Amino acid sequence: MIGFIIVASLLGQLFNPVDKIYYEDNKLRIQSSFVGVMAPRRIKVYKKFGIFEKEYKDENLNFEDIDSIKVDYKNDTANMYIWYEYNENPNKPEEFKIKL
Repeated sequence: MIGFIIVASLLGQLFNPVDKIYYEDNKLRIQSSFVGVMAPRRIKVYKKFGIFEKEYKDENLNFEDIDSIKVDYKNDTANMYIWYEYNENPNKPEEFKIKL
């Protein structure tokens, strides 16, 4: 059983690495990614450098069930405003800052 789960997870990551792209421009990409058979999809943020990309890792960036997203740039910082499907106050999004 554990062998089947490992093989299915590896094949899923190989053939279906991206589930949905929420936002993409020439500086950032925010997407949901397949992690494994037993795990929920994860939201990942990638910073772009020309033709290269690097995953942005931060403990504060823990997304779940994104409804919509808005990104604006000021100097060398990206401000992300995220609305979730379960927001108690839909007029006030959660805000994150990413140093570019």
